[in-house]
Amino acid sequence: MKAQVVGIRSTNFPAKETGEVISGLTVYILFEDENVQGFVADRLFLSDNKLAHFRPCLNDIVNIEYNRFGKVASIQKDEE
Repeated sequence: MKAQVVGIRSTNFPAKETGEVISGLTVYILFEDENVQGFVADRLFLSDNKLAHFRPCLNDIVNIEYNRFGKVASIQKDEE
């Protein structure tokens, strides 16, 4: 899915099972959907592990892939 990054916030919280602090970014995005007039707004949580290869910036156009559980599997800058 292709989307535009419109907001970024640093986030950290304790994991429910272990209490370990998980840190990363909450990324706010806009994208088009054929069933919506205008744009859909959504937010994603990206852990530091997912951010190791690419860290999104405001106004980046990104490609997002989801795993079978609906969580972000990968995010990368769109090269078009």
